[in-house]
Amino acid sequence: IEVFYKYEALSLEEREEYRSLFGWKGVSEYQVLAIFKTNRFETSDGKGGIFLKSSRFNHACHPFSTCTYKYNSAQDRLIVKSLSPIAKGEEITISYCDAPSTLYDNYGFYCDCKACPP
Repeated sequence: IEVFYKYEALSLEEREEYRSLFGWKGVSEYQVLAIFKTNRFETSDGKGGIFLKSSRFNHACHPFSTCTYKYNSAQDRLIVKSLSPIAKGEEITISYCDAPSTLYDNYGFYCDCKACPP
């Protein structure tokens, strides 16, 4: 319910940006909640938050992801760190989870990175 209250508190422009994110209907029939569950990042308070730019990063399993991330509660921001130099035009990826077998249930896709079986 808190997700809906937070959504209602957004400006019209922020709501439009939020609704432009993908929401996997397998996690909720309500679009606002599906978007949250599909795009949230764990925060230190255990709740989770949406970080619009970081929510656009695609998934790749470790060690093939290009970045790691960590929530900084003091700054209330997500810190994304490159694992190696990223070339201009190279896709930025993060690992969504530790168990690729859960990707379909939580995000609506199967991983096809080099680390996963076909």
